[in-house]
Amino acid sequence: MSRRPLELAAEVMEKLASIYGVSELIEVAHVHISGVSYLTIGDAGLEFLEDLASKGTKFRVSATVNPIGFDLEHVEQLKIPQDFVNKQLRILNALKSMGANLILSCTPYEIIDLPPGTHVAWGESNAVIYANSILGLRTNREGGPLTVLAAILGKVPKYGLHLDEVRKPTHLVEVKYSQPLNHLVASALGYIIGELVVTGVPLIRGNIIKYFSESPHGHELVKLFLASLATSSQVNRCIIPNLSRDYGGEVPSKVIEVEEKDIRKAIDELSSGATPDAIAIGCPHCSLKEVMLTYKILEREGIRARKLFLLFTSRRVKEELRRLGVLSKLSERGVLVCADTCIVVSPIVRTLGIKVVMTNSGKAAHYLRRMHGIDVVLGDLYDCIKEVRNGA
Repeated sequence: MSRRPLELAAEVMEKLASIYGVSELIEVAHVHISGVSYLTIGDAGLEFLEDLASKGTKFRVSATVNPIGFDLEHVEQLKIPQDFVNKQLRILNALKSMGANLILSCTPYEIIDLPPGTHVAWGESNAVIYANSILGLRTNREGGPLTVLAAILGKVPKYGLHLDEVRKPTHLVEVKYSQPLNHLVASALGYIIGELVVTGVPLIRGNIIKYFSESPHGHELVKLFLASLATSSQVNRCIIPNLSRDYGGEVPSKVIEVEEKDIRKAIDELSSGATPDAIAIGCPHCSLKEVMLTYKILEREGIRARKLFLLFTSRRVKEELRRLGVLSKLSERGVLVCADTCIVVSPIVRTLGIKVVMTNSGKAAHYLRRMHGIDVVLGDLYDCIKEVRNGA
C-alpha cells in the first residue's frame, strides 16, 4: 500500500480525535461506506476515490458499500444518462479495487453477522441506528469520506457511542398510542420522536413495543421506525426494551410524551396530500419477507399496477426472488424491482418526470421533498399497494 493514503487516514482520524477531546483510536471490525451514488458525491467524490485507488490503496478491514444511482438491469427503462452510468461505474471500480464488498445496500445489518459489542464504522444513518439500537454494535454516524478512511486505517476515534456511558438512555419517551402499529404509524412515530429528542438516546415505553417484538413483521416495523427517527434528528441509538441487546435497565428522569395527535402531526408534515403518480417502497431496502408480503397482497387482491410501482431491495434479495420465481410474477403485476439503488440516491425522479411519490417510508418522504423538491404522500404498505390499482 502507498504510504500517502494511510498517512492521510491516520492524520484525519487523529485530528478528529483531538476535536472530540480524546487521544485513543479504536480498531473496528467492519466498515459500511456511505455516499457512493454519483448523484450525491458528484465529480469531487469520484476524483477522491479514484485518486486513492490509483495509489494502490487497499482496505485493512472488511468494508461493504451503500446503494448507487441505478440498477444495471434497468438502465434504459429508468432512462439513466450514459454519462451518469459511466461515472457511477468508475466509482464502483475504484471501491472494488480497494477491496470493498459491493453489496450496494443500505441494510448491512441484514447481511453482515457480528457479535454484540463489536466496534464498527458505519456511515448510513438507518444502519447506524439499527446497529446501535438492536444489534449491540458500536458505531458513530460517520460521514462518507470518513468511512473510506476508516476502512484504510482500520481505526476510528474512541468517542461517542463507542463508550459505555454515552450508550445509556437520556430521555424516557412515553408513547400513548393504543392502535395497532403499521408502516405509516411506525414511520411517523419515529419521525416525531426524532424531532422531540433531537440528540441523545431515547428509551421507548408503551404498548407499541409489543408490535416491535411480537408482530411477525416486527423487524420491518423497527426498520422504518428507526430510519425515520435518525432522519429527523442526530439520534444514533434508541433503546427498545426486549430488543436492545445491551440495555442495562437504566431509566432517565427526563420524560417526553407522544400522543396520537403528535403522530398525526408528523404524517401531515411529511405528506402533501396530492395524488401520487408513482409508488416507491424500500427505503430502507425491503427484506425478503417484506417483498413476499407485498407480492401476496397483490396476488390476493388481484392487483396489477396501473401506475409506476418501484420496489427497492438488495441484490441478494432480488436474486432470491429470481430463484423462487417471484421476480417474474412481480413484473407481471407491474412491479419494477430495483436492486443496488433507491429512489433517494437515484436520478430517476428527474429522468422519469415523477411529480408526486407515495411511500411507506418517513425517511424517503423527508429526502424526496428536500433533495428532489417533489410532493410526497406517506401511507401504510397496504395503502401504497392499493394505490397502484388507480390509473395515473
